[in-house]
Amino acid sequence: MIRWCQPRSDYTIGDFGCGEAKLAEAVSDRHTVYSFDHLAINDNAIACDALIPGQFHNTRRIQNH
Repeated sequence: MIRWCQPRSDYTIGDFGCGEAKLAEAVSDRHTVYSFDHLAINDNAIACDALIPGQFHNTRRIQNH
């Protein structure tokens, strides 16, 4: 995901299950990254159990399989 984000810019990214928020750490200079996890391990992550659908508008869903 980090490699995909690096050559691009100006995306708003929701990183769900972010762990230590490494994606935000790597690409926040080019993108707006919201990092979510059950426990916020550091100040870059937001602790949450669930997210209300529709909170992020005009974003693209990118999923790694």
